[in-house]
Amino acid sequence: MSTTALVIFPESERAFDALAVMEATDGSVFRASVVATKDMKGNLSLTRISKDRFGGTTAMTFICGLAGLPLGAVAMIIAAVSGALIGATADYLNNAGELQQATHVVRDLGPGTSALIVDLPHDNMAALNSLMCSFDGTVSLA
Repeated sequence: MSTTALVIFPESERAFDALAVMEATDGSVFRASVVATKDMKGNLSLTRISKDRFGGTTAMTFICGLAGLPLGAVAMIIAAVSGALIGATADYLNNAGELQQATHVVRDLGPGTSALIVDLPHDNMAALNSLMCSFDGTVSLA
């Protein structure tokens, strides 16, 4: 089960700095994230960073390829290609859903601020909170 956390920063650059530190310390801290920044004019910018970009595509290709194996080589290839298409569609829909959720969550950001939306694979809220406090970030559940 994953947990989605929202971290709000008073300055727009701090979200990227905090994300860089998170990536450098331990790759397993987060699975995917969205950095949202609002400039002084109020324009919203979203940047998505993901660790597992093609998880669904790879998994479905492998599973469907194995399912077609007993029926022969041609059936295995057809099943693997079909699985890749299904997995790619699932990955695309997952990515679109994350960006849509991020847009709704950060709609009320003030000008010049930034937010980091992090999908944690485990409940690492204590570790995330201690790390984000060093960047003046306020952590809450999204």
